[in-house]
Amino acid sequence: MVHHLSPVIRLNLGAGNQPYVGYTGVDMSGWAADVKHDLTTPLPFADNTVDEIFASHVVEHFPLWQIQKLLLDWHRALKPGGLFWGLVPDGPEVAKRYLEAVEQKDWGIKRICIANFCGGYTNNEFIGDGQIHYAVYDQDMLTEVLGNGRFHPILVTPVHRGPMDYALLFACGKGVYPPLRIQDTGVYPGVPWRRPWWDGEVKE
Repeated sequence: MVHHLSPVIRLNLGAGNQPYVGYTGVDMSGWAADVKHDLTTPLPFADNTVDEIFASHVVEHFPLWQIQKLLLDWHRALKPGGLFWGLVPDGPEVAKRYLEAVEQKDWGIKRICIANFCGGYTNNEFIGDGQIHYAVYDQDMLTEVLGNGRFHPILVTPVHRGPMDYALLFACGKGVYPPLRIQDTGVYPGVPWRRPWWDGEVKE
């Protein structure tokens, strides 16, 4: 079924249990999945109808051959001038921390780094294949992959928000993205407000 929502469509791909105010969650499962959908298949939205696509730690969960096909479909659904943005693990920074942990024989940090490379729950035998990471990205690799998906990368930059929280933030436009506002103004996309699970209303 093709979804036609209005007036503004903002998608949170791979939402799982992470809902955000103003975003429609799209995922196979999880209470944040407003639209139940397998992300390996084309999005159930008509061409040029989606205003914004947010994908937090989603892109790395697909092999390179597969993510290229998916990006082309996400590009199809996005409106001209629409925004596609999100986060992936920062491969070089995680690798640096891993090598330091090897030198220091710090098993705890090594385990966190391995989880960043291989998937968030590598020490849990009951977690499904959906948590596996199939790719490691640096800035150049991510820029190339996004470009091959027909996106215009506006921004690909490291965002290190705390100890062992190393990510690359990316933002892309579809077609011309006037006036490259993210680079020119320094106004970066911020993580949307979490949508509380208990009643769907934001608590001050």
